[in-house]
Amino acid sequence: MSGFNIPTLATDRLTLRMPVIADFDAYAEFYTQERSKFVGGPDNSLGESWRGFAALSGQWMLRGYGKYIVTLKDGTAIGHVGPRHPIELPECEMGWCLWSEQSEGYGYVTEAMLALRDHKFLGLSWADCVSYVAPENAGSVAVAMKLGAVLDKSARHPNADDPSDVYRHQAPEALQ
Repeated sequence: MSGFNIPTLATDRLTLRMPVIADFDAYAEFYTQERSKFVGGPDNSLGESWRGFAALSGQWMLRGYGKYIVTLKDGTAIGHVGPRHPIELPECEMGWCLWSEQSEGYGYVTEAMLALRDHKFLGLSWADCVSYVAPENAGSVAVAMKLGAVLDKSARHPNADDPSDVYRHQAPEALQ
């Protein structure tokens, strides 16, 4: 990817970096599993996974922001986090997922999202953004709340059939 800069972010345990082609196999494996149901999966074909990965990567070029790949310090890719704003969403969504069950329970998503939230809100001058979270996705509800997001019952959904709750994130300075 040339012509623009995708900064790498680091926490004590994680690196958040731009997507690279070497991430695709782990991404595609995740999207074949039922556990991907809260983030648009499962995909029915390798081509469908490829289109999703290309969209994840292409947000950077089209919007100037996008999803980061989350890696452990040893370089192992474990998921993706960050903003997305496909044309059908009424506002930008901040999302997250871990690609394997083995990565859950360590606080990786919260750690990555706190670093990303602070960086993105400051860098993009956002006042707020949302996360669409299925009510039965207890892990993501907990993450949204740890990030200081609040349930926004008046927010517009991407479509009338969307069962997700909308959690609104405020800029970090508004949370203090």
